[in-house]
Amino acid sequence: YKLRPGIETATLALAALASVVAPLLYFSRLPTLEALFETVAAWGATGPIFLLLIGNPGKPRRIAAVAVFCIFRVGIYTLAAMGQVLG
Repeated sequence: YKLRPGIETATLALAALASVVAPLLYFSRLPTLEALFETVAAWGATGPIFLLLIGNPGKPRRIAAVAVFCIFRVGIYTLAAMGQVLG
């Protein structure tokens, strides 16, 4: 599956903007540890977008995109949920 060139460019621009602006907003409004968790989770969402949309992603890059998403997006929120349950 490949996006139309204009949509792909817009998606990459929004992902780049989100990966820069989101951490700034998180650190300005949240406690440091919580902002760090949210920043890593945001990068876990934007990183795979870059992996999948830049160039022609082969199977290894698609697997890496899923792994990055699972580790940095799902993993962070799983750790946070476990901390809420255990703490």
